[in-house]
Amino acid sequence: MLNVCKQYARNHEEAKDLLQEGFMKVFKSLDKYDFQGSFEGWIRRIMVNNAINQYKKDSKSLTQYTENENLENVSDQNIEIEEDDGIDIPPEQILELIQELPPGYKMVFNLNIMEGYSHKAIAEMLNITEATSRSNLSKARVKLKERISQLYNQKQMHYV
Repeated sequence: MLNVCKQYARNHEEAKDLLQEGFMKVFKSLDKYDFQGSFEGWIRRIMVNNAINQYKKDSKSLTQYTENENLENVSDQNIEIEEDDGIDIPPEQILELIQELPPGYKMVFNLNIMEGYSHKAIAEMLNITEATSRSNLSKARVKLKERISQLYNQKQMHYV
């Protein structure tokens, strides 16, 4: 569950705080677990909801990275790194790159890509529009691709 919290946190210390708060909620809610589905999945959902609640507390103005941006200029492009690109980045480093994203981008990226939520569900959870959710995901992908390219270029420079 620490890895789940790390996906949403800005740093390791914040992830540990999210984890502790999340487990406090798990223990307080144990009587509500109905033995339907996996116990791990139930705990994971509590951890994600805790991260969402913390995000909402931390950013009273959710529009900072969302509504104020020009949504028409962003396409919902699918950015992927191909295996034959020769980029080999350890999972820990990818997690660090995700943590570097602005809060709004990171939250939408994690909820959509890592948790599998639809843009409609994300919009409802974060009180934003579906277009904003799509925009933030697209922008998160662009930023991640830029950072991955930078890392790749740095590695190439070491070999020259």
